[in-house]
Amino acid sequence: VDGLFIDMPNSRKEIAKEIGALRAGFKGVPWGITQEEFHRRRPEVVLKENSHKDIVGSYDENFCGCPAEVLYLFRADKKWGLLSAYVDEVFISGLVSEFTDEFGKPSPPDSGHWVREDILINMIRQYDGRWWVAVGGLTDGYIGLIPKSTALPSQHSQEKK
Repeated sequence: VDGLFIDMPNSRKEIAKEIGALRAGFKGVPWGITQEEFHRRRPEVVLKENSHKDIVGSYDENFCGCPAEVLYLFRADKKWGLLSAYVDEVFISGLVSEFTDEFGKPSPPDSGHWVREDILINMIRQYDGRWWVAVGGLTDGYIGLIPKSTALPSQHSQEKK
């Protein structure tokens, strides 16, 4: 897989394991935990209110084998619902390949968008050449920051293809 494994020989199994674990959370931190519990588990990530009154944290770390700036976003009920990783373009084809292996084809095809019963992934190219990779897990009737009832358009789009 080009791009993803530059400077990381023999790490494909570890990356695939991390990608599969995104259904439950990230780096051992489960989706849906409170801000207080998140802070206890990840004290290095400083949480603060942004200009939209959202609680976010930012930290430079490895995301599925890629160096990234990772943002942690909390829902209005103060539970962790979404992470956004800003990743350099050189890693995107590898991430798409690994996400497709784990979650099936994106919907629509070639979109960089996966919505499944237990996870939402959206990849968007940014103006600066980096890619925004948003990931949200299923908790308390939400997928990421979106109520599950509105996030899942139809049963057909949820199937692993």
